[in-house]
Amino acid sequence: MLTQEMLQQLAEEHDGPCATIYSSTHNSGPEAVGDPIRLKTGIQRAEKMLENLDVEPERIKRILEPARDFQARMGPHDFGAGTLALFLADGFEKILHTPVQSEDGVFVSDRFHVKPLVPVLTDNAHFYVLALSQHHVRLLECTRYTQVEEPLSEGDVPRHILEVMRDIEPKKSLQLHTARPHIQQAGAHEAAYHSSDNENALRRHQLHHFFRDVNDGIAKYMDGTSPLIFAGVDKLFPLYQDVNTYPHLLKDHIGGNPEHLRPEELREKAWELLEPYFHQRLEDIRGNFEASKAHNMATDDMKAVCLAARDGRVGILVGAIDQHYWGRVPDQGEDVQMRAEPEPWDYDLIDYAAANVILHGGKAYMVPSEQVPGDKHRAAAILRY
Repeated sequence: MLTQEMLQQLAEEHDGPCATIYSSTHNSGPEAVGDPIRLKTGIQRAEKMLENLDVEPERIKRILEPARDFQARMGPHDFGAGTLALFLADGFEKILHTPVQSEDGVFVSDRFHVKPLVPVLTDNAHFYVLALSQHHVRLLECTRYTQVEEPLSEGDVPRHILEVMRDIEPKKSLQLHTARPHIQQAGAHEAAYHSSDNENALRRHQLHHFFRDVNDGIAKYMDGTSPLIFAGVDKLFPLYQDVNTYPHLLKDHIGGNPEHLRPEELREKAWELLEPYFHQRLEDIRGNFEASKAHNMATDDMKAVCLAARDGRVGILVGAIDQHYWGRVPDQGEDVQMRAEPEPWDYDLIDYAAANVILHGGKAYMVPSEQVPGDKHRAAAILRY
């Protein structure tokens, strides 16, 4: 799975020509059958591009050999929907599969092309799902595309309401009444149990203690900053809210009995609730960009963006994932080369800016071009200084 550290490693400089191949994968059907063929075509394109850069045949063979070995072993249904990303240089190889489906593409230069990977991390929101009923407790640690059930210790978190209130038998609070004569059959003495107000109060008391102990127990399994989403029948959510002490419990919840939902179903339902909050994050960035630009602390000029990213002055970058703007940036000075069509050894300047922002500890977001702030819709940077 892609990590921030891995992305930073790929964004760093590497010796000699670097080949990057993105090849989409699919769940099933004819498209999935064609996945190994698509990858093979990408490798062939990379070979041709390396030849056009006059790279020695033996070196090309060394660079692409891991990709060819991988492709030869690849089956049509090995990965499911997503994208294979291959990063190849002489003496370096990294092959990843991400759940984000990116456009197929091959890039050869003196650096890797990492832009399609950025959304895997920046949109890969981290959150928790508490699936809670009176008989079962699960805590899932999730990202947008993954979920892992936390192994809750029995000493930390009760799993059943009776673990908290073992000494209370709900039936003891039931009152026995003889059924009304007009609904009895002749000679029958039918008894009916009716819940009293005392029983309802007792049940709420049990739930209060059970939920309080669950709340206290799961605290050690969460980071204190990521959202928590409750999954359970509607009438239980207000009761859990009353005892909750976690500061990021979402005000919305997943309704219904969670016992019958698979972990991936819980994650998907939670993401439906969370997604608007993360979309709001981009809207906030757009507003900050306009305010910062008025004070000369933001820019959408491509040359200025690249130089500021190179020098570590970009705090937040929003770039177009569906556009390429070719050229090169010098290690020193301000002679940025910019071209609409690539020349040998050129790279995507939007990708260059994103990689350098990540290397310098900033935040990079890759979005459709129409969502990029500013007038040019290629890249927009909010500056640190």
